[in-house]
Amino acid sequence: MNTFSNNSPRRYLHFLQHDENKLHYLDLDEGNEFQEIPLNIDFKLPDYHKSIAVSNGDLFIVGGAEVGGKKSSAIFKVDFESYKLVLCNKLKYARSSHSICFNNK
Repeated sequence: MNTFSNNSPRRYLHFLQHDENKLHYLDLDEGNEFQEIPLNIDFKLPDYHKSIAVSNGDLFIVGGAEVGGKKSSAIFKVDFESYKLVLCNKLKYARSSHSICFNNK
């Protein structure tokens, strides 16, 4: 089963390097090596965040621990044009070291 929908503009594997604010990105259609893409942000990615790619190709970064250990409630979406993180919503309860999954939309 393919995780990405047929009309998804991108199909990829990813991981985030929080200490250097880098997105490691492997295009499943064209690539055979991960690319290192610096994120265009002026803050440190929270430790213990979780990220998820959803079926339409969007990538979200959820929660984590901010400087000082305070849990984050932020939900960011990666803008693949500018590689900025766009705050798109907030969790009802801040979380870190949690799990995340995509369940049929």
